[in-house]
Amino acid sequence: SFSDLSDNATYSGTTGTTLYLYNASLSMNGYKYRCKFTGTCPPVTYSDPALLTVTNPVTTILPTASFCPGNIVVPVTVTNFTGVAAFSLNFSYNPGCLTYTGFQNANPALAAGLMAVNASGGEVFITWSNNATATFGNGTIVEILFSAASGTSPLTWMTMNEGQCEYSDLSGNVITSVWTNGGETIHFLPAISTHPIDKTIPKT
Repeated sequence: SFSDLSDNATYSGTTGTTLYLYNASLSMNGYKYRCKFTGTCPPVTYSDPALLTVTNPVTTILPTASFCPGNIVVPVTVTNFTGVAAFSLNFSYNPGCLTYTGFQNANPALAAGLMAVNASGGEVFITWSNNATATFGNGTIVEILFSAASGTSPLTWMTMNEGQCEYSDLSGNVITSVWTNGGETIHFLPAISTHPIDKTIPKT
């Protein structure tokens, strides 16, 4: 059944030619909308309905953390990893602070596909593809390994160029995604700048 709409926190433009929707929830997936036309003379006329599809995006997260100098692990975590047949992930880091050394613990759901991880010029590149989709919901895609020196390093997804950060389904359709940047702080080791000196004092 259909109900007449009015402007509120969810809808605006309900009496115009374009309907605007705000903060759509997954429960609204499958809603249908049609235009209602009235004039001086009857009858009331309705347009064909339009279907609303609300997707739950894949959210990919780089951590914000702090460490002491040495070997560190940077997990790449994800939520709603569903029906993915391929992905390309690319993030930048500060090579003056971090040195890429490899990766470990790729998610078991990705074992059937082909994964490649490498780094160049202060960027990490992660790709994976398969002839079947993978689904594991929420979890870690892979852990990136660095050797860390004192300093700070933003971890920033490279989303400006098409294909650098992207998920796709088995038909090659791009899956809606959200990207959360992170950053690493590598503490300085304690250092003594001035040592105590010998002192001779008279007895009191």
